[in-house]
Amino acid sequence: MLQHCEGFMWIGTFNGLNRYDGYTFTVFKPDPDDPEHSLQHYIITDIHEDRQGQLWVAKFGGGLNLIDRQTRNVTAYGIKSVRLDPWNTLTSIYGNSEGIFWVPAGKGYIKN
Repeated sequence: MLQHCEGFMWIGTFNGLNRYDGYTFTVFKPDPDDPEHSLQHYIITDIHEDRQGQLWVAKFGGGLNLIDRQTRNVTAYGIKSVRLDPWNTLTSIYGNSEGIFWVPAGKGYIKN
C-alpha cells in the first residue's frame, strides 16, 4: 500500500492494482485487448513512488511496470520470461536518497 504525493491511495492485491481517491476505487488489471499498455500480471508485490512522483509496480512472474497517472498506460520493464517462474518474481522496490532504486529478483536485481 502506498499514499502517493497527490493523495491517492494505491493498493497492490492478488487481483490487480487499486487506486482509491477518497470516494471510489479504480482497478488496474491485465487487459488482453491492450497488453502493451496494461499490467502483465494480476498479483502486485510492491508499489514505489520515485522522486519525480512516478509510480512503479513490482509484480509476480517478473517485470516492473511504470504507471502513467494521467493516461493510465503501463510501460513494462525488467525480466521477460516465456513462462511464469517464481525466480522471476519481484518482491520489493527500494529507493535511496539519490533517486536510484533497487528491485530484488530471484535471479539477481534490477537497478535503474
